[in-house]
Amino acid sequence: MQDEVSIRENGILIYKVPENPFIQTVEMAEILGAKILTLSKDPRRNFEANWRGNFSLELGDLFTAPDSKTTVSNFWITSQTLDFDGSLSAKISGKKVI
Repeated sequence: MQDEVSIRENGILIYKVPENPFIQTVEMAEILGAKILTLSKDPRRNFEANWRGNFSLELGDLFTAPDSKTTVSNFWITSQTLDFDGSLSAKISGKKVI
């Protein structure tokens, strides 16, 4: 699957889906491909930040963060790396909620 506008704006990005026994029909592959394309074609859908951290946040939790100078959006947490060396710091990554 492809999106011509995204290719013009961001270049070609290729994602190969690993073999999966649950993808048994062309229709299922097309549904999966459409979903992956929707989630990946806009690079502004990803969020990463270094911050103070929060032990209570878990994968899949929702958080709100700026996605431009004037707007904020909701993101799902996809990873959070915590570090403690006398003070807590963290790196958090998320995917924008569509």
